Amino acid sequence: MFSKRTANSDRNAEDVEFDADSDSLIALELHEQLTTTAASSSAHPFPQDYQQWMAALLGDSRFKEYFDVEFKLKNSPTVGAEHRGSVPAHKLVLATRNRQFAELLRREKGREISLFEPDIPTAVFADLISYIYTGEIEFPRKVLPLASLLYAAKKYQVEPLYTNCKDWILHRIPRAQPRHLILLFQRALDLHLDDLVPLCSLLMEQRTVDTVKDPYFLGVKANLIGRLLDLNAFTGISEREMFERVLHWAHVRQAEWPVEKGKEPPTLRTILDPVIHKYD
Repeated sequence: MFSKRTANSDRNAEDVEFDADSDSLIALELHEQLTTTAASSSAHPFPQDYQQWMAALLGDSRFKEYFDVEFKLKNSPTVGAEHRGSVPAHKLVLATRNRQFAELLRREKGREISLFEPDIPTAVFADLISYIYTGEIEFPRKVLPLASLLYAAKKYQVEPLYTNCKDWILHRIPRAQPRHLILLFQRALDLHLDDLVPLCSLLMEQRTVDTVKDPYFLGVKANLIGRLLDLNAFTGISEREMFERVLHWAHVRQAEWPVEKGKEPPTLRTILDPVIHKYD
C-alpha cells in the first residue's frame, strides 16, 4: 500500500547562510547548463515543475557530477567500521532546506561524511533526503522501514514528513495484524517514538489474546513485556494464562541467549527480573 503524500519540506533554515561563495556560483552555472541541456534535448526535456526539477537533480544520472557530498551510513561508531551504504546529495540544497543538515555540514567539511545510524537503513535515509528535495515520498510497505522513516524524520527535524508519516501509521494501526502491532510497538519503544506508544498500548489491551499467542510475541524484548504486564486489563486471556505465556517467552529467551564459552546462560529469574520486579 504505497501512498504518495505531498507536504512542504522543512524550510525553517532558509535564513542560514552557506559559508562558501563558490557554491552560489556553482548553483547558477548548474541551472544554466541544465536549462541548456533541456532546450537542446527533445528526447529528454528537463522538467519545468519545481518538484520534478529537484527530483531530476537528485536522481537523474546526467547530473551526478554536481553531487558535492556523500553520506556514508555505518552500523557502528567504531573507527574503521564498514559502511553499509551511501547517499549522495548537494550541500547547498540541504543547508538551505533543513537546519539539522545545515549544522551537520558546518561541522563536517569533507565530501564524504560518515554517519552512525544503526536505526536508519540506507534506503530510508535516501527517502529522507529525497523528501527534503521534493516534498514527496512513497511510504514503505513494511512496518520496520516505516517506523525507521518516522524516526529519521524526528531525528533530523523534518516536521512535515514526521506529521504525515505519523498520521499514516496511526490511521492503519487499528487494522494491523497482531504481528504488525507487535513489531511496531517494539520499534516505537526502542526508538522512543512516544506518539505511537499510547495507541499501541490500547490496541494491545483490546487484542491481548491474539497478540500474546502470535509467534512474533516470543521474539520481543523485555521492555515490551514490561509494558504488556502494565496494561490496565487483559482481553480474552486470564492473568494466569498471561503469566504462563510470559514464562514461555522467558524460556525461549534463555534458550536463545548468546553465551560465551565456559559461561552459563542466565537464569529465568534474571531474565524476568526487569519486567516483574514491580510486582514483588
